Amino acid sequence: MAAKRRLPPFAGLLAFDAVLRHGGFSRAGEALHLTQSAVSHRVAALEQHFGAKLFERLNPGLAPTRAGKRLAAALAPILAGLEDLNGAVAAGPVRFKLATGQALLGWWLSARLGALAAAFPHLEIEIAALTHPSQRRRVRADLELLWVKRAEFAGGPQALAFPEETIFPVAAPGLLRGHRDWRALPLIAKTEAAEDDATPEWRWRAWLGGNAKRAALRFDDPGAALQAAIDGGGIALTRSLLAQDALAAGRLKRVSRTMMPSAKIQTAQWRAESDALAGPIARFLIASAASA
Repeated sequence: MAAKRRLPPFAGLLAFDAVLRHGGFSRAGEALHLTQSAVSHRVAALEQHFGAKLFERLNPGLAPTRAGKRLAAALAPILAGLEDLNGAVAAGPVRFKLATGQALLGWWLSARLGALAAAFPHLEIEIAALTHPSQRRRVRADLELLWVKRAEFAGGPQALAFPEETIFPVAAPGLLRGHRDWRALPLIAKTEAAEDDATPEWRWRAWLGGNAKRAALRFDDPGAALQAAIDGGGIALTRSLLAQDALAAGRLKRVSRTMMPSAKIQTAQWRAESDALAGPIARFLIASAASA
């Protein structure tokens, strides 16, 4: 006789997901047509099943614990698959379009697309690489990964933020050999047009003050600047998510312990009609970034 499955309570999983998506027990109750107390009891039963707290209360609001974050990352593709079963069974793979900037695609997202496809096997995922914000209307993606100014991001049910990032200088390890002061090496910067639109932490004068020299190379794309740094072209400023894999692989090395907080944040944004799939995929990608 086959062993009995030890499954977590499904009602508790739905309650947990609703609390996570709506940011609280009251709003989750409204979405599920339950009282706040009923939602709380269902989450408590789920916590008892796992033997771990899933939420911690803040002032104001609440946030998932480490166990809650792990559950969120594992649960998202499961619920997405269940929600789309009717269409998937009858019509085969569901097409889903994800739009992102070229730099994030090439330097971070691409290495995670295999895991994304495995987590959402019922989807046929199409990737659109954006080179300019004006392309958004033409592409009309189900989910957009956008790099936006923190002050302009309000968040909401269809807008989530990735972990906060920092800006710092990097170079190829080989370029640094024999040089005691990285500031004497060639600098890689944004083009003047791109620099005019950049926040201060992306300008060398914010790092070097009056000692900032003329850049040897300039790029309008941060991914191209990183590649030039890997190829030994000089010192480049980068953001933590873009450099994450190259640093781990030893292709790049941080040249200073100094970091500056980024005035921009990576976000995941989608339309309400895409909520069933875009929300779980956004939370899957954010959890991937947070786990690094």
